[in-house]
Parts: sequence; structure tokens; C-alpha cells
Amino acid sequence: TDGLYRSTNSGSTWSQILSKIYVSDICINPSNTDQIVVGVGNMVNIDKGIYRTTNGSNASPTWTKITAGGLPSSFNGYIRLDNVGATRLYASVGGKTGDELYLSTDFGANWFAKTGSAHADFQYWFAHTLAINPSNTNDILIAGVDFFRYTSTNATTGGSKSTISSSSSPIHSDHHDIEYDPNNSNTIYVACDGGVYKSTNGGVSWNARNTGLRATQFYAPFGVHPTNANLMIGGLQDNGVVRYNGTTWTTVFGGDGGPSAFAPNGTTVLASNDARGVRRSTTGVAGTYSSVLAQWAFTADDRTAFMAPLGISKSDGNYMYV
Repeated sequence: TDGLYRSTNSGSTWSQILSKIYVSDICINPSNTDQIVVGVGNMVNIDKGIYRTTNGSNASPTWTKITAGGLPSSFNGYIRLDNVGATRLYASVGGKTGDELYLSTDFGANWFAKTGSAHADFQYWFAHTLAINPSNTNDILIAGVDFFRYTSTNATTGGSKSTISSSSSPIHSDHHDIEYDPNNSNTIYVACDGGVYKSTNGGVSWNARNTGLRATQFYAPFGVHPTNANLMIGGLQDNGVVRYNGTTWTTVFGGDGGPSAFAPNGTTVLASNDARGVRRSTTGVAGTYSSVLAQWAFTADDRTAFMAPLGISKSDGNYMYV
């Protein structure tokens, strides 16, 4: 959020070389390291866009905001970048209706919109990314909430987008990074809200690689049975609601899991999704959960907290608050 910083002593000290709000990504020309391209801005920043310098080794590099070519004049999200070699540079520009993938063949001086490349969906400010296949630069993986392959053989025109289907891919939604193995382009890693996934056949099929990561986030409040501490229920960030019986965790329902709580009787349980979607079981934590408050998602999202706090009175479990 404070700009771009550079170290010339392996990270011991740093100096700011670009003062802009929300520098989201960096690409450096491997053949001419004076050429640096960065993405700037997110949401309401007024000076968002792609910035480029051709004297990056100077103490105070000169930066130019690129406005020529096919780059959008306005967009709502942030920018992610990827390059292969000294010329081919792609940008994923979130929140631009229609085209969201842009190509430069001169390392950022000029850009071409790639038609049919929308992929950032409604989380353009939070989750989208891209990666160029180093063995075939006409093959680009792009992802937002969902995951796609974009193929383009002409630098100045569009290409074709295909979905990497859920039947061949168990990859969770909301993608943040894609990386090719530099020694084997058939091996690809994806970082998303479900952890890390790996493909060894160029993206045809995928497997989760999450054992031992311990990266799960619970939202508060977290429900513990009033008299049996082995019984628990909680909502996970973008990974559903889960319950515990003393030995095993079991998924109760999916989506963005949220605040959960037990009533004093131990048999009435509340669990929730984002945007105030609340469900209740009256037959214990392992019972059936039915909706008691519908979600406000896409209706009142801008006027609500992402997760609605909830609580149950300890003196009278009939009183519940959301």
C-alpha cells in the first residue's frame, strides 16, 4: 500500500523508488533489468494503472504511466503481471467489463486487449491471477473465482477461453497465484482459498497438496457444547462449516462458513454463511440444519459486514441475536 521499494544489498536495507498506493505486482525484463513494469492501484485509487521505467537501476527511476494502446482507461480492481523472456508480458486487469487480459510484446510500452478474456468475476479486488506457459507462450492460465485456459496465436487480436472443469479439477475457488515449475512446464501449482493444488500433466488434472499446512481460518464466534467440550462447530473462511465429535471433523455445509454457537440446552445450534445466511439445528450439532435467515449476498453486501455476528443468551436460549 506504500509503493515500490528496492534493496541493493540482499534485503538488508530498502529505499522507496515509486510512491504509489497499492503496488500489486512487478515484472523485470531479464535481458534489460532497467526495464521494470508494475501494476498500481485497487478499488478507489485515482491513479491506477500500469507504470513503466526504462532506467530502473537509477537511484530515482523515472516512471511513466502507460496510457497508449489497448489498456482500459478505468477499472475497479488490481493488476497482476507475468512475463516470459524479454518481450512477452501479460497483465490481468481486474474489474474491467469484458476484456481483462492484456498483452505487450515490447515489455510494457504498448498493449493489446485480448478479447473474450473476462475472468476476474466479482472478486476483482481480491482474487485473480495469471501464468504464461513457459514452453508455449500462446497458452495462458487465467483465474478469478473460477479457473480458465486462454489460447491466443495472434498478438494483436483475441483468442479462445475454455473452463478448466471441476470434473477434472477439484481446485477450490478464489485464486491468488499460479506458478509453473521452471524445470518442467507440465508441473503447475495453484494457490487459492482452498490451499495449494498441483498438476503434473499441464493442467489436465489436479491434486490438493495441503497436508500439514495448518492454514485454515475460523471465524468468531466458534461454538463449543456447554457441557461436552468434545463437541464443537465453526465456520471456515471460504471452506464451509465443520463440526467435531472428539475425533473427526465433518463438513456440515459449504460456502463461506461463518459465526456459530450452541444454545445452553446443547441441542439447539446456529451456524452461518457470509452475508447473514443463518441455519439452525434443533437436534444437536450432528442434526439437520435448516435456514432461519436468508443471505443478503448480492442484495445488501455493500451495507453489511461480510460476516454477521451472532449470539445466544446464556440464561434463556430462546433469545438469539444476529
